[in-house]
Amino acid sequence: MWAQGTREAMIAFFEGDDPRFEELALAGLGGAVSALPEDPKLRTLLGEAQAEGGLVAEAVGTLRAAVETESGRKDYLPWDMLGVALHLDGHSQEAEAAFGRALALAPGHATGWAKLGSTLMRQAPPRNAEAAACYRRAVDGVAAAGGAPDARLLYNLGSLHMRLSQSEEAAAMFSAAIAAEPTHVKAMGNLASLRNAAGRFAEGIALLETALGLEGRQGRLPADLAVALGATHEQAHAALPNSSPQALEEARAAYRQALASHPSHAAAAAKLEALEARIGHGAEL
Repeated sequence: MWAQGTREAMIAFFEGDDPRFEELALAGLGGAVSALPEDPKLRTLLGEAQAEGGLVAEAVGTLRAAVETESGRKDYLPWDMLGVALHLDGHSQEAEAAFGRALALAPGHATGWAKLGSTLMRQAPPRNAEAAACYRRAVDGVAAAGGAPDARLLYNLGSLHMRLSQSEEAAAMFSAAIAAEPTHVKAMGNLASLRNAAGRFAEGIALLETALGLEGRQGRLPADLAVALGATHEQAHAALPNSSPQALEEARAAYRQALASHPSHAAAAAKLEALEARIGHGAEL
């Protein structure tokens, strides 16, 4: 028999219809675990509630006890939640092991692969190649289950490819993320960076303008756009049979504008420095 009030506490926790729902849930679930100490599902629920309430160290202890029960050892969920709690508590290698145990029990669990990938990419040093392989499993798992493409998974996989200097793969994932979520500003910004780096400025500028329309002129997007516009002015200068001083002046103004809005913008600083060096060495203005 569950401790008195446990059912009501769990309802309050999951529906959030009581201002004290976390306190009630923790108290009720704690009582239930005391009454049924060998039930890993109750321990998992308690551990999840503790983690949600910021009691991460307590959650780790509760979930360790869950996977030590006979049935808990064979259940995906306690191992998965233990991995989450360990990750939150800063124990990334132990979290990796817990997620590994969970995925050995349920290898088709897409979000489990994403959690393992997230843990690997946050280790020191980051294990980005292995993390990318995990996110690839997650993306493929969603597709195999007939689910809609997950923009978050696609974006994270693209970011990992970007870290690994795999530009084509990264661009494909960012494009897929935007297709899944047309307002995904971060994916637009990263895809624009890749397009601009490849000299495909028209595409990059169009992406940045769309992102700015969605997010407003904040963050580094205005500086990214100014840098792209500056690069197009330099490109126009190089393409003209009779070099126009106006093109380089416009490029220099764009890079300065980028640095004014985002002083730590490394690309803007590098491009402005290179342009000033060209001018100093006699580039025609």
